Amino acid sequence: MDLSLPEEKCPPHAWKRLQDGETVEDKLGQLEESTDPGHRYNACLARKFREQGQHIDVSARFRCSDCGAYQEGDLIIEDRLGETKSGNKSAGKRQVLNYVDISRELFESRPVTIYYQNAVRAVRDAPHVSRSYIQKLWMRAKAAYPG
Repeated sequence: MDLSLPEEKCPPHAWKRLQDGETVEDKLGQLEESTDPGHRYNACLARKFREQGQHIDVSARFRCSDCGAYQEGDLIIEDRLGETKSGNKSAGKRQVLNYVDISRELFESRPVTIYYQNAVRAVRDAPHVSRSYIQKLWMRAKAAYPG
């Protein structure tokens, strides 16, 4: 009788990008109409890179063809995966490891860029984000770094 555990296929994952049939402009519109300030910030940041002449995509989705693991990425800028985080939140360990694998397999191991949204950046990069949200970020930053 064989009591060994079944062999796990992953990690490493076999990531594939999921195609959704929506244009970048459609996805940007959905992000801008969202009530989530983070989504609006992603759209604003993507438009800023586009205005600089860079090729962008937003809300990219990936799935492992072996185990079915799923991962979303906020931005793809010039064939580099990017993720936005608000305030002092950090990417989870699993998310970071997934990004590294995705970058290795689909983006020629280019570094993954994490864009941190803070009160200063929100005012500079996303002037349309609500003032109350910006004030909340500012108060959080002030509390974290008194003095």
